[in-house]
Amino acid sequence: VEDHSEKLWDYDAAEPGQSGPPTVVSITKEDISLYALAAQNPSS
Repeated sequence: VEDHSEKLWDYDAAEPGQSGPPTVVSITKEDISLYALAAQNPSS
């Protein structure tokens, strides 16, 4: 089982110039298609 829990910044502990690990997400044509269907305005 993968752990997809969100890792949040503790802004009180962050310092200027500090960065976190990059976020990498794979997006497929199917993902874009499903998003486009979900984002349509039904009144237009």
